[in-house]
Amino acid sequence: MRPGQQIPIDGLIAEGSASIKETFLTGEAVPVDKTTGDPVYAGTTNVTGRLLIQTTRVYRESLLA
Repeated sequence: MRPGQQIPIDGLIAEGSASIKETFLTGEAVPVDKTTGDPVYAGTTNVTGRLLIQTTRVYRESLLA
């Protein structure tokens, strides 16, 4: 994942670190810093950094579905 891209599915960060905008989930406008091993969720946005994400759920079971 590159900066500015929306995360398409729930997963864990397999590689990298970034600030993730979780406004969709929390209503909070301030991005949250995430790193390897942290969960990320469909519908959130990668604000900074490059990420490799390992999916943990199929789309129909994601928080966005």
